[in-house]
This record gives sequence, structure tokens and C-alpha cells, in this order.
Amino acid sequence: MLFKNGLMNKIEPLQESVFKKSHISVKAYLPKVNIFIERDRFIIKTAENNDELIKALKLRHEVFYRELLNRKLLLGIDYDRFDLKCDHLILIDKKNGRYFGTYRLNSSKFIKKFYSETEFRLENILNLEGTKLELGRACVHREYRNGCSIALLWRGITEYMKTTDAKYLFGCSSIKTTDRYKIAAIHKFLMKNHKIPSELQVSTKGKFKIRNFNKLLDAVTFDEVEKAVEMIPPLLKSYLNMGAFICGEPAFDRKFKCVDYFTFFNLEQSNKIQKKYRV
Repeated sequence: MLFKNGLMNKIEPLQESVFKKSHISVKAYLPKVNIFIERDRFIIKTAENNDELIKALKLRHEVFYRELLNRKLLLGIDYDRFDLKCDHLILIDKKNGRYFGTYRLNSSKFIKKFYSETEFRLENILNLEGTKLELGRACVHREYRNGCSIALLWRGITEYMKTTDAKYLFGCSSIKTTDRYKIAAIHKFLMKNHKIPSELQVSTKGKFKIRNFNKLLDAVTFDEVEKAVEMIPPLLKSYLNMGAFICGEPAFDRKFKCVDYFTFFNLEQSNKIQKKYRV
């Protein structure tokens, strides 16, 4: 993940009806914003129809469930109640037709609810004036995990930001660990180097809080904090390098066996994204 979203991501047998009831809407799926960028070998675009949306959902299932959790859902897709309302950026390899990367894009121009609100209280962020863009459910097929794929996704995101006149960018960044002591070390490092100003902090909702987190923080040594950077995944590191802030304590996601950090960009104050990906 940069930015992992997933309320109701499991399509268990009892939840299967949720998708089936939505199937008419899925067949009528249309993007809010049309993005199409062609490179020598690759296409960067927003999903235009049912078929392209399903391919993105299948890719997410392959990465988030089959690969990371060693599970297989009944319908073979990763789907939640936000998917029909959002745009979905996709990467296509023209050489073999494979859909190998995707990001879910949720703009406040079109939607007033965000996945991040399921884990965090976002009043300080949502009260800001200007268009906000939430990123989520980022994944790349294992055979394409390299700097090129990340650059392609960001090229599409920057085009979407430009089209929607986004002023703020945010989402849940996942770190794949359930070791609370390691989480505490990572948190101390992030608060030392990438903490948001207090007026823009968010709080973690009750069931996602880590128990006795302050005691864990007190127990972490200086050396462990300095080594914590090695545990931060490349995608989150790229956000931080481009000027992102961490907005408070992480949310403990038991379903996906990870922690999520609410990550925030003020695009007016940080032009590194625009410079790197030519918005």
C-alpha cells in the first residue's frame, strides 16, 4: 500500500448478496473523470466500464488476499461499498494486455464520504477549503513491482489531480506488521521526522486504537527508532520523500494484519509531486 482502503473488502458467502444486488450498477459503471495517457509499452487510464472495473477488483484480490493473506474469496474480487462511487486508475501492458496496477481515487468534487473515515476522525482535514483527493487500494502485480510502475501510477494521479483541481491529497498508508513494539519504533521515527502540525492532526477511532500504546512508546530505545526507517515500505517512503505528513497514531487493522497511517499532502506547500511527474 500507499494508500490501502478496504471497508467490507471480504465478499464472504453472507456478503455475496451485497455484490449481486449492486451488479446492475456495476454494469452501468462510468468514471467521473476520464484519464488516458499512452506510453511506448503502457497505458495509464481510468476504468471506463464494468469490464475494466472488474479487472481492477480481481487484481486487488490477487494481491491483497491471495498473495498477502493466502486466502481466496468466493467471487475472486476485492470489493467494498466505495468502489462504485470512485474512479479507478489502471495500468495496462500493451504487450500482453495485462492489467497490472491500480489505485482508487475518491474526489470531494463528487463524493462526501471517505474510506479513511472508517478508521480516523477527519474533522480537521475535511474542514479545510478546497478539493480533497483520497487515494486508496494501491497495488501492483508482483511481476511489475519496480520504480517504473510507481512512476506510471503517479503520472496518472497527477493528471487526475490537475483535472479535479485537487488542493489536498490523503489516504491510509499501510505497514505490514502486527508487532506492536515495532509499530511503536516506527511511530516514534515518523513523529520525529514527518509529524503534521497540531491543527491538522486526526484521531484513531476506538476499535482501531492500539492498547497501551504510550507505554510501548516509552519502552522504545533511541537505536530502535533510528533503525525503524528500514521497516517503512517503499511506497510510504516515496510519499514522505515528496513532502507528506503523518497525522497521528496508526490504526490497527486486524483484518489485513497491518497498521494504517493517515497520510496527508498539502499540494500548495509541496510541489515535489508536480515537479517529478509534470502536472
